[in-house]
Amino acid sequence: MHPSTGLFAASLIFSAGAIAAAHPAPVFGVHHSVTQRRDGWMAKDANPKHPWLYVSGFDSSNVSVFDLARVGSPQIGSITSGVNGPCGMTIDSEGTLYVANDVGANVTIYPPGAISPTVTLSASLTEPTSTAVDGAGNVYVANRNIPRTVANVVVFPPGQTTPSEVITSDLLTDIVSEALDASGNLYVADNWSAVSEVLNGTSQVVALGLNGLSRAGGITVETKRGNLLVAKEGGPSMRIQVYGQGNPRLLRTLNGSYVAYSLATGIIGEQEYTFVPDASSGRVYLFREKADQPYSVVTPLQVSDICGIAFKPAGVP
Repeated sequence: MHPSTGLFAASLIFSAGAIAAAHPAPVFGVHHSVTQRRDGWMAKDANPKHPWLYVSGFDSSNVSVFDLARVGSPQIGSITSGVNGPCGMTIDSEGTLYVANDVGANVTIYPPGAISPTVTLSASLTEPTSTAVDGAGNVYVANRNIPRTVANVVVFPPGQTTPSEVITSDLLTDIVSEALDASGNLYVADNWSAVSEVLNGTSQVVALGLNGLSRAGGITVETKRGNLLVAKEGGPSMRIQVYGQGNPRLLRTLNGSYVAYSLATGIIGEQEYTFVPDASSGRVYLFREKADQPYSVVTPLQVSDICGIAFKPAGVP
């Protein structure tokens, strides 16, 4: 399921003053990548008050960081320490980054702005593909096994490296990604069983039965309306389908075909954006809220191996 080998260098283009603007507008453009050091780096002028985008390269084993509020959205960081075949990522409310390392069989945790992990989760993990963190600090790790006919979700309590629970079900066979909603309900996207839900406070996995969906890739939940966005698997590419909160009926489909193992949403100013990475082209497509056409396209300078994506809001460390 992973993208082909390549070195990631991208341009994420937003207009100047995006944070202060009431309705920031991404502007297409290209910038030159920054030379990367082996031990990773973070720019001295990296501003945590700005919104950032984290993008993981699977084969190149790195996580690139971009500033979405600066002209040209330059790359401001690169994480290589503790990264080994990274896929799904998430950022908690404190700005801590969690990286699921598919090849490394662990999750590495980075405090805000750090390029080296301070904590590594590995107990009960075999092939982690995605992470999610709830409001209480519990870490949910989507974990596959080889052969990929059995999968589970491993739950780590706040600050602990020993799991408190391993959630299993016949519906969990080849997990691609996961996401939490504002109520703490967990959504799991599976390559074979589509999308299931684990209600907050329970361990029961329930199939959502989303219309027109039998296999799923990337998944995310909109911040404002709580709509569920899912990459529909089945063939060489995927469509991004949108479902209303608690409703299995398909609301709409985002235009275009993508190989999206991860999805993300984020608010800049008052506008919510959906970030759709396409592993086949090495591009990230941006959709404004309620829009079905891409508003802008993030164009890498080289072939990419995008596997995961995460958004850090403005003001978060």
